[in-house]
Amino acid sequence: MKKILIHIFFTVLLVFIFSACSTENNEPGKGTIEEFTERTGREAAESIKSPLDKARALQKKSAENVSRSDSLLDE
Repeated sequence: MKKILIHIFFTVLLVFIFSACSTENNEPGKGTIEEFTERTGREAAESIKSPLDKARALQKKSAENVSRSDSLLDE
């Protein structure tokens, strides 16, 4: 009886060991440097995008003002 219980115990133990090994995450996570690089890149893109958006808006307003002044001159 003891021999059977010992075999069952070791079988269960081996199953747990192999199941723990098979669920191991093999994908390496992002390191601190990669996370910092991505965050810095996003911040730089946003800081560049904001002035460009403002310049485009001013260009659009300027074009509207030019078209208005042309239409007033034509009258």
